[in-house]
Amino acid sequence: MPFYQYSCPEGWVAANGQNGTPDLRGEFIRGLDSGRGVDNGRGLGSSQGDAIRNITGIVSTRGSGNMDGFFGAFYDTGTRDGGVGRGSSPGLTDDIGFDASRVVPTANENRPRNVALLYCMKQ
Repeated sequence: MPFYQYSCPEGWVAANGQNGTPDLRGEFIRGLDSGRGVDNGRGLGSSQGDAIRNITGIVSTRGSGNMDGFFGAFYDTGTRDGGVGRGSSPGLTDDIGFDASRVVPTANENRPRNVALLYCMKQ
């Protein structure tokens, strides 16, 4: 049970992997599916690794190979080279950047919105 305090109440122990408790420190708890069909195949106490939503974008080109438009996570870096293009004909090359923060919130970890509480279990 989550508590809004730094230590467990009397008769409770922290869910920290000791005293027969699961280690819930720094973890997000997800309710057991129990046949609902949202998170199939999970067992009580099982854990999942992290994952993020798919991030997509489009780079549009013209017939000559010139970059025409950048959408989603892609962007024009501004770097251009008038050297050799595709095939044997000379052409203009553009560097294309990819930055997920252009389309989704980013951090140094994957996480849902959250509030930190202390998880305790009855002794």
